Amino acid sequence: MTLRNLAGARANRRTAAWAMLVASTAMLWGCGGSDGGSDDDAGQPLYRAFNDLRAGMSPEQVQRVVGLAPSGSNTANPLVWETERERLEVTFQRGVIVSARWTDRQNGRTFLRTFRVSGNGGGSVQPGTLYEAFLALRPGMTRAEVIRMVPVQVSQGANTSQVLWVQGQEALGVRFNGSTDASVITFAQWGLSLSAGGRDESRSF
Repeated sequence: MTLRNLAGARANRRTAAWAMLVASTAMLWGCGGSDGGSDDDAGQPLYRAFNDLRAGMSPEQVQRVVGLAPSGSNTANPLVWETERERLEVTFQRGVIVSARWTDRQNGRTFLRTFRVSGNGGGSVQPGTLYEAFLALRPGMTRAEVIRMVPVQVSQGANTSQVLWVQGQEALGVRFNGSTDASVITFAQWGLSLSAGGRDESRSF
């Protein structure tokens, strides 16, 4: 999967979105992402909370999702949670979440998510978007389940372990542990084209 393969894309906007997504995820995909979500779900509650964060959340809403007292003040910015194994740092702007960084303190693995700030701060997610599909992804989902759930046709890689969808200025890439329909999700990245803001979020499962 290289940028050279993108030369025949049907529209400039699709090419830009695909190129942006590939460029930003190539290193992570090459490194293999996570080996799976079961370990993280069972023994890493801060990682589970990290994946459950949503755009537009206030500090109070984030604290409810995490379910643990932050390491410092409840009104600090960023809010930080730490356990022997994990660290979660969440930053806010104008009272809503703008970024979250999760770190595995045992091996140094880290993931960063950035969040779109809506004009009214409500954090509503538009139905039928690739971003909504990205947020709905869960550990253990199969390739067939993800392809059925995403509301648009696959743009690239329908029969491979790395599947891409492009819709307007959005792009969603999902990696699985194989190319069969029963293969399980291991990594996903959503992104906007540069002209639409250049935002991206990634998740490991």
